[in-house]
Amino acid sequence: MLGSALPDSLLTLVEIRPLSVDHLSTARYVVGTAFARGAKEHYSAADMEAFGEFVRSPHYADVLLGNRTNGAWVGSDMVGVASWSVGEAASPTARIVAVFVHPLFSRNGLGTRLTEHLEVEAATAGYRALEISATLNAAGFFEQLGYLETARRGLALPAGQVIPIVSSGRAPPAITTPETGRLAATNSAMPAPFEKPIATNPSGRSATPWMALAISSGKPTSST
Repeated sequence: MLGSALPDSLLTLVEIRPLSVDHLSTARYVVGTAFARGAKEHYSAADMEAFGEFVRSPHYADVLLGNRTNGAWVGSDMVGVASWSVGEAASPTARIVAVFVHPLFSRNGLGTRLTEHLEVEAATAGYRALEISATLNAAGFFEQLGYLETARRGLALPAGQVIPIVSSGRAPPAITTPETGRLAATNSAMPAPFEKPIATNPSGRSATPWMALAISSGKPTSST
């Protein structure tokens, strides 16, 4: 059970590690809860129901397991989910697929910490820029982290509902590794919804960039 009281040192207690098939049920719960709490002022009831169906569908298991997905834990409780995908062949740009924080743990810098974790992983893998498609409620979160809006478009969910999203891009903050050097900026646009899978990760599942959707119920803080 998730506790109602948060320690002042929350971020020092957070462990971020790769998500496995055993964590799917809990990850779906975190994602669905974060979306329901954060998006209700931005989307219609029909939009929210369609997204909920998507999260519960087999498609979403492919999104989580077919990309580089991490969970954030405080003790035995999963409190966040974050994922990124590799870019197209020869592209220097990776994609943030998801950033979700359980509402009980929002506004504590966890969304920022998860995003930075993805940025470091992508940089270490050799990617020099990042792009993202965020739901309307999360657009401001990523803007405060330095992601620049490039377009507004619709994302077609498997049930046929099309919801509005914001595409943005940036270079992660001054991350330098021996392999990649300093990261460069990007204004790349996201691919059209339902584009064919473009890569396979070590799990053997195909990555699905057309599902890219990032939602955080928190906002950046100085506690990173």
